[in-house]
Amino acid sequence: MMLKVHLGMVCLVALHIIATDAICTSNESSALHCSHMVTPDITNDACLKSSIPCCDISTYIKYSSFTSNTTFCFFNGTHIIDLVENPMLRIENVSNISLIGLGGLRQHSLQDKVNEYNFTSYQDDQNITFLQSPSVIECKSPFAFIFSNITDLKLLSITIQNCGTNVNNTIMPIQGNESFPNISSVAILMIHITNLIIGNTSVQNSTGYGVVGINMLGYSQLVGSSFVGNNQYVKNTQLTKYYYQDILCNDGSCATPSAIYVTNATDGLIRYPGGNAIFIYNHLKNSSQIFSLKINSCLFTLGVDDSISLSVYNASSSFTPPIARRMGTGLGVLFLDLSHSVPINITNTMSYRNQALIGANFNFQEAYKGSTISLINASSTKGISPYGGSCFYHTVDHPALEYDNASFISFNGCVFSPYCSSSDSVSVSSVRSLQVIDSQIFGLLLFSSRNGIISIINSSLQTMNCIGGIVGVDVNVSVSNCTFNGANMEVSNANLEVEDSQFTNCQTTAVSMYYSSLQLRGNVSFTNNFTPSNGGALNLYLSTVIFQAMANITFLNNTALGKGGAIYIIDDPLRAKCRLTFDDPDGNLSSPGIQIFIDNSSAGIAGNVLYGGNVEGCNFDCSTAPHYCDPNNYVSLKDIFDATTTLGQNNGNWSAMISSDATGVFHCANDSVVFDTPLPISAYPGKKVNISITTVGQLYGASPDIVTYLKCDLDLMSCPNPNINCGFTNCTTPSLKTTDIHPTHQYCTNYTYLVTGKSNKAYGMLLSLVLTRAYLGKIYLIPYQVIININQCPFGFRNWSDIMSICSAEDILVKYHIANDVHTLTVIRNNTIWIGNSSWNTSLAVHLHCPYDYCNPSSITFWITDEQDNQCNYNRTGVLCGGCKLNMSSVFGSNRCVPCADKLWLLVPFAIMGVALVALLFLLNFTVSGGTINGLILYANIITPGIVNRLPFQDTAIFIFMAWLNLDLDIEICFYNGMNTMVKTWLQFVFPAYILLLTKCSGSVSYSYSALIY
Repeated sequence: MMLKVHLGMVCLVALHIIATDAICTSNESSALHCSHMVTPDITNDACLKSSIPCCDISTYIKYSSFTSNTTFCFFNGTHIIDLVENPMLRIENVSNISLIGLGGLRQHSLQDKVNEYNFTSYQDDQNITFLQSPSVIECKSPFAFIFSNITDLKLLSITIQNCGTNVNNTIMPIQGNESFPNISSVAILMIHITNLIIGNTSVQNSTGYGVVGINMLGYSQLVGSSFVGNNQYVKNTQLTKYYYQDILCNDGSCATPSAIYVTNATDGLIRYPGGNAIFIYNHLKNSSQIFSLKINSCLFTLGVDDSISLSVYNASSSFTPPIARRMGTGLGVLFLDLSHSVPINITNTMSYRNQALIGANFNFQEAYKGSTISLINASSTKGISPYGGSCFYHTVDHPALEYDNASFISFNGCVFSPYCSSSDSVSVSSVRSLQVIDSQIFGLLLFSSRNGIISIINSSLQTMNCIGGIVGVDVNVSVSNCTFNGANMEVSNANLEVEDSQFTNCQTTAVSMYYSSLQLRGNVSFTNNFTPSNGGALNLYLSTVIFQAMANITFLNNTALGKGGAIYIIDDPLRAKCRLTFDDPDGNLSSPGIQIFIDNSSAGIAGNVLYGGNVEGCNFDCSTAPHYCDPNNYVSLKDIFDATTTLGQNNGNWSAMISSDATGVFHCANDSVVFDTPLPISAYPGKKVNISITTVGQLYGASPDIVTYLKCDLDLMSCPNPNINCGFTNCTTPSLKTTDIHPTHQYCTNYTYLVTGKSNKAYGMLLSLVLTRAYLGKIYLIPYQVIININQCPFGFRNWSDIMSICSAEDILVKYHIANDVHTLTVIRNNTIWIGNSSWNTSLAVHLHCPYDYCNPSSITFWITDEQDNQCNYNRTGVLCGGCKLNMSSVFGSNRCVPCADKLWLLVPFAIMGVALVALLFLLNFTVSGGTINGLILYANIITPGIVNRLPFQDTAIFIFMAWLNLDLDIEICFYNGMNTMVKTWLQFVFPAYILLLTKCSGSVSYSYSALIY
């Protein structure tokens, strides 16, 4: 105890001498030129033997006043700061100040930090290492190092852990800007430092920000340093787990969170905005220095902006971050002074697994005055930012100054991969140019800059599971020798040049353009791209594609569920510009310099290869396509297509593969367009007619659309052959009623139209089917026109009123409650009712009881005029179905009408059977000339042909017996072709007469024979 007190007194005396500048250079022979030694233990032998002042860090903090040209050298070990009464160390208004650790650097694995924070572990964590000095400064109480107005400040080979305290009172006087970041707690705060070097230093586990530099003058260098886990709050084990990436992204998938709750009101902790390191350039107008920021071989990882825990983030809402500027948690740079440019060079540096509302890994804002931001061999991966720019973020809030003062950004040999591949991996706006060379970008690259230039060379863009790629606004984009795998490109008001590149496996359109132009050079391919909407490879909204000289373009296996399997163009089809053009000064139709190959492209609706634009109406004169011209000095785009394009075996010909918005309506048959003038149609008022039509676009490719109609009355009496000058009256405008519009399909579509009008042979109408856009005055479209001759109402119907203009049922149908359909002009009969007209009466007749088995008892729907025989059974026809149809004959044994050959010889067996019947009666000794037997036979013979065949119960035993007595053995027998019901009936009367005659004769013979015997 006495020794520690004595040594403490020695430190106090030494520090007093330092304050009076008595012994500032007592160790000039030292290689590091240490002015003061800092020991974790004042009993350390090295400290006791030191020829220069040697104290612990707490003593220096309490009692020192610092002068220029001072170097503090730290022995190995942990230097504890636990000074509640002294929460800050201030070193101000001096020059050449150094803090240097004396121990050799040691390599550490990031996996140890991940385990310390109890985070989810990933393979990358095990592969990432960083250097850490064994000279460790550890804060046991809130504490900050504040360096202000210093020239030449060095922090070398030191590890600073668990520091940070509130520095608002220090920052507020220099803030002076409402968009200044909210900086409340900092571990190392540097203000107006001229020439800074932070080398082989590690800042870890800070409360708030690890390092904050404000108005850094001259050069600032960060070399071989690491910034790890700042603002993580790992000291409090009761804190609700804050690291929310597993919730946010569902372990790397693209699921959007519905809500993330990251605050625990009961943990008693104050939340701070924070992260690893930020540099702010503010109020530099009076400085004549040149500024620069260089970062080499550094690591920024596991930083957290904890201020977002003050609210609940809901990704489905329009949540707006607080007004205070967000600077990310990896490395952030903010330019608030527009009078100076600050070049930033970042090489061989990694920013990994940081999380913030926006721009987690690298965040640059307001870079003006030609500032350059250069990343060489840098890696930015697994950044988490719900509002985008997870890996790299740049924005400017002063669009009026955007172009003249815009900065330049370049990536060379870099890798960007966010934690959530659905988020914006790289978001850049308001710069003069962005150059990407030999780099890989996973996720979405957003680029927005008025007249800005983006150049991508020898690089690849790729998305995992999700849609992503490049999105640019008001830009010039150059892509050379690149691969877009699952990544797409979407630009607006842009000039886009693509050379020797591939677009593959996009789950949305590969390249979408709005008011832009695209130049294709070299070998460019669009392969295996898919979109649930329109345009698998290209979607052009009022945009132009130029095929440059010697281009070799491939469209293979592109699919759109909508229109345009390979290319979709949105433009007025008949007023469109030439949206597909060729710039080939060395080409000609016989030996073109441009080659296009298209195969296996498909569209769910229309245009398997191309939909939209103006192919058939686009012509070039010699001034725009000199080597493609024909002798008439004009060549069509279709001719150039024919000359330059090869269609694979799965794509047919151009006329089948190209379409556009519909330009006409045509007659259709067998799913093909029929160009012949349609024949007139005859119909009754109230009848629905079906017309097979198709709507087509350019080159007569199928183009589903919506049609409606207009009609004109025709006076066929005064104008038998109507034309534009004759016969047309009362023309209507197209109808937009829901019942009148009709969608068409990819193939033939039946259009149903209800005919109305006067029932007069001298009257007709002209029906024009037109697209619903035809009457809007925008473009003229070809209608489908057909003449309909309106016939008189069919039998059983008539026009009761000119107002109705349709045929209605006759009174007798209404009287007997017979169902009818005025649209199909049919009636519906049931049971044994017969409806029709007779040859001697032209009026409608209804008979309630059709002869048995003559009429079909089922419900029958038929057209009275032509189909009344539909109510008949067994090939019968005529009134009450009493006759047989042509080439059919009545038969014995049933009421059917069947085909029959002449068989009059069958009368002989019938005659013989009559004799046999009489002989049978004699053998049985029946008396048939009188009495009961005679009457019974006579009754059976007469009633069978006269009555039984009209009754509905012929299958009973008594009637079967009667049939047998008439030699009707239920076998269908026809005597000659054409035998009708009347002949059949007479023959049935002849047979009983024949039997009676035989009986009479046999009786006379029997009587004569008996007289001779007796």
